Amino acid sequence: MTGAADNRAVCGKCACELQHVLAAAITDSVVEQRPDWSTLLPLAIQQQLDPFLFDAIIKWPLHLQPDAVDREHWERQQRQRVVTAVRRDEQLAQILEALKRAGVPTVTLKGAWLAEHVYGDITQRPMSDHDLMIRPADAQRAVVALREIGYETTDNSEPGGWSKGVVLKHRQWLHGLELQWSLWHESHHLPQQRFDSLWECIEPTVVAGVEAFALPLSVHLAYLAYHIMAHQWRVPIRSHLDVVLFLRRYAGELEGEVVNAEARRWGLNYSIPFSWWVSHGVCGVKTPEVIAAVEESAGEGHMDKLVAMALQMPHREVVLSRLLGQYHKAAWWQRGGLVLRALLAAPAKIRHDFPQAVRWGGLVGGYLARGVDLIRRRRRDLMPADGRQAAVQAAADDMEQRLNIETWLRQQDVELREKGEGGSNR
Repeated sequence: MTGAADNRAVCGKCACELQHVLAAAITDSVVEQRPDWSTLLPLAIQQQLDPFLFDAIIKWPLHLQPDAVDREHWERQQRQRVVTAVRRDEQLAQILEALKRAGVPTVTLKGAWLAEHVYGDITQRPMSDHDLMIRPADAQRAVVALREIGYETTDNSEPGGWSKGVVLKHRQWLHGLELQWSLWHESHHLPQQRFDSLWECIEPTVVAGVEAFALPLSVHLAYLAYHIMAHQWRVPIRSHLDVVLFLRRYAGELEGEVVNAEARRWGLNYSIPFSWWVSHGVCGVKTPEVIAAVEESAGEGHMDKLVAMALQMPHREVVLSRLLGQYHKAAWWQRGGLVLRALLAAPAKIRHDFPQAVRWGGLVGGYLARGVDLIRRRRRDLMPADGRQAAVQAAADDMEQRLNIETWLRQQDVELREKGEGGSNR
């Protein structure tokens, strides 16, 4: 083998090693042979696993750990992460206190809650921003309260528009803040959800030393799977680790019928349990009994494909959007329709993404601005140069596999609903 084939073989071996190391860290065991840390550490960093792995590997016998130079560098990075995590916690406490003073009930989602309640230490769970959920009716009051402590909105999002939340930044803090008023969005290509009922079952919690609210365990577990699927499985392995550690921490407090009933309420009877199984496959550990066994149709092998794609994802030179992937796999006479679909986005999205163009030229101006923006951002992938064609084609093949799996999962969900195992979509 030469060239790209050689690279794939090396990547495959490294991904396999990472899976073994991760499984050992999760189960508090050790690997039999010393990994090739020169290739494994960069991959662990790409997959956002290195903060979690550090605390486990530093306890291993010295001959299994990275060499002295790499270990010292890793230790320095971990010390910096401790500082970052403490600052992040201080920031979150300030945010939650401000919202509490304003009388805005706030649900902590994903990273903020997981870091404190699922991981062994808040340093182990990195995040780029804080995800919090509020009621749509509280959005304006929440933004006003946060502006009073120095936050600024980065867009014109508001309930009833295109976005499912608003993003805020603070000059003195590293992490951004996303206030969400819905967990569902049209761009997810998943069953529409109605989340009003969530506010009837939220539970009190304490995060960063401040009283707040959290989703019930079964709902949060379903949401973690939903989030992975909303990103078409293109997430770092850390997202799969979230699921695995969540179940290891709370399996004794969850009942199989309750978690599967929650999957039915999301209208993803099969897809959500399937996602939980994939997460355990990616991390190389056994699935707990609380999750019902998921069987695939004979010969499909979709679970194995998703595990392999999750482990290989960082090595892709090009990542295409859904429509761009379809464009490169479509016949020439179908491509014009796909270009129009990309251009003719929902008016609410145009108003959200190009407010200035809409202000000056109405929706026509907004659509013209979108066309210019698409050409600017997507031209290299739409019409790749010779040296880029192979990478674009590989990315199109990858997207085709993801869309095929998405279609297959949708069929499984429909079949279960037709058998009377349907849900209410919350």
